[in-house]
Amino acid sequence: MSKKGKKIIYTNDFVHMLAEMSGYTIKDSREFLYAFIKVFEYCAENDWDISIDNFGKMWVSDVPARKGYRPVPGVKGAGEFVEYPPSRKVIFSLTQNIRKPKQNNKEN
Repeated sequence: MSKKGKKIIYTNDFVHMLAEMSGYTIKDSREFLYAFIKVFEYCAENDWDISIDNFGKMWVSDVPARKGYRPVPGVKGAGEFVEYPPSRKVIFSLTQNIRKPKQNNKEN
């Protein structure tokens, strides 16, 4: 369980769920998942956006240089101001149909 009490599905469980829901073997489902991840990595490295209907969109975003504060763990009020260099980050956004899942008809 996560800190918020929600169940976490790890890779092996995800692969088994994928195999069960798709009708493919566990081996084929695992190979598909790893190939899917490789495609995302390749697109991120080449600064390509990915948009998959009814799933989501991934893109690479430039993060400008910024100033920040790096605290010293365990020492209240101790730390230093630092300049973080510009960087790039990968962003993934789920489509609305996944972000707002259907409500279960459970009585509270």
